[in-house]
Formats: sequence, structure tokens, C-alpha cells
Amino acid sequence: MTARRTITAGQRRDILAAQANICPLCGEVINLARAKNGEAEPLEVDHGHALGLGGTDTRDNLFAVHKACHAKKTKADRRAMAKVARAERRAADTDEGRQKPRRKIASRPLGGSRNSSLKKKLNGAVERRP
Repeated sequence: MTARRTITAGQRRDILAAQANICPLCGEVINLARAKNGEAEPLEVDHGHALGLGGTDTRDNLFAVHKACHAKKTKADRRAMAKVARAERRAADTDEGRQKPRRKIASRPLGGSRNSSLKKKLNGAVERRP
């Protein structure tokens, strides 16, 4: 995984201006001006192609998005990364495309079966097998 770099406030403004203040995930305007409640709309910078999925930490892979949109995309990205990790583990477990044979669990033989050391006669008597 690539190390993340720090993004300055000026770079955030440049990224947002390049997008014409539009969130690429939901298509709505990102308003940095003060809202009615006196707070600015939360803004985060997202990697379009996640770093964990092979994305780069370059300017062309960075996008300004709403905080809520970013949370949804991050959740989906984490699911995709987990799926890739499972597939890699499965691939490592295979030997030339075949699954490794599973080890048979050792257990005691069922009483009275041919694998048992005891033998039950028709008259009900029990004796040891030779």
C-alpha cells in the first residue's frame, strides 16, 4: 500500500475548483460558504481509485467529496479490499489450481464396526478381534 501524503488547504481548494464545486459521487454542489447553521459543509479529499486497490496518490486520483459520500465510498472500498484479500489467500492455498487436500480428522472407530477392536457375537457376547 502506498503511503498517504498530506494535502494542504490550498491544494484542497484547487482540487475543488477543478471539479467546479461538484461532488463526483453524488453530483451535488459542495458549498464551502457558511450554511444557515453557521458551519461550513464538511469536505474531504478522496482517492478515486483506492490506494488499497492499487490506486496512486497523485493529483489526478484525488477528488473533493462530501463527508457523508466519502463514508459510503470508503465502506464499499473496504469490502472490495477484503474480497481481494480473500481471493489472494485462496490463490495461495491452491497448488497448481487445485485445492490442497484437507487433513482427515482422526476419531475413534464406532463401537461394533469393523474398525473397532471389539467384535459382538450373535448371542450377545463381546470379544476382542484377533
